[in-house]
Amino acid sequence: MDEDRRIRFLVPPILFVAFLLLGALLDQTMRDFMVEHLKEFNWPQLLISLLAGGGLIVFALGYVFGTLTYFVLRLGFRLRPQSWGRFHEVAMSDDAFSRVWGRLPDSP
Repeated sequence: MDEDRRIRFLVPPILFVAFLLLGALLDQTMRDFMVEHLKEFNWPQLLISLLAGGGLIVFALGYVFGTLTYFVLRLGFRLRPQSWGRFHEVAMSDDAFSRVWGRLPDSP
């Protein structure tokens, strides 16, 4: 497998952990527990952990925003087709799209 594409396998576990952390922050008893234990925590280590966690959250949110943007574009072009076609990826008429699709080789 391509080494550069292995990062896609990190997305589901990162999203899972991000939503677990979000749930923990929204729960009042868990928030009180974390605040109580943060008083005795090593602050330099905490800051490094927060920076690493922040990077993971940015990665997960970027994936979520990209997925939502793609979905909204697909839905918008399906519901209201313009003169250039139904798809946002390629600006072709339906006739041109059918001709191109007909020339593609069959998949193995």
